[in-house]
Amino acid sequence: MAAANSPQLTLVIVDVRSAHNVGTMLRTADACGVGRVFLVGLTPTPRRPADTRPGHVIAANTKAIAKSALGAESTVAWEYYPDLPTVIATLRRENYRLYALECNRQGSQSLFSAAPASHIALIVGSETTGLDQATCDRCDATLEIPMHGHKGSLNVAVAAGIGLYALRQTRDH
Repeated sequence: MAAANSPQLTLVIVDVRSAHNVGTMLRTADACGVGRVFLVGLTPTPRRPADTRPGHVIAANTKAIAKSALGAESTVAWEYYPDLPTVIATLRRENYRLYALECNRQGSQSLFSAAPASHIALIVGSETTGLDQATCDRCDATLEIPMHGHKGSLNVAVAAGIGLYALRQTRDH
């Protein structure tokens, strides 16, 4: 259980709009022993301290996230930040290796060839636009999941799950 509470594997969710995707990623983060999750920008969050969102928005987001998280919203440490540069600066100070998970990005490498590191942060982005080039440029590497079918991408929650499990293996071995 020590790995489950260890901050060495971190997930950063940027501008993901679906509360159900957020809940699914929190549940997967729990299963992978992710130490913490950063919810960034437009990403919905459960109720948070000093929450200034309208009450109906808080209630709807909390309920939708809980529906797919199945309690992981309470077992995984998560933090909300309005902007990504603050999160990146925090992770850099803590000596994290930052991996952007993005398909079809020039210079990206296979997820399965990621360099091992003791502190890894996986950054995933919007369902429709993914991560922008500036974000990828701030990372140590841009990783992609090799696609073998006709479609060129996966649902962000599915991709995050594959990424977390692959990086967990990289970090542990």
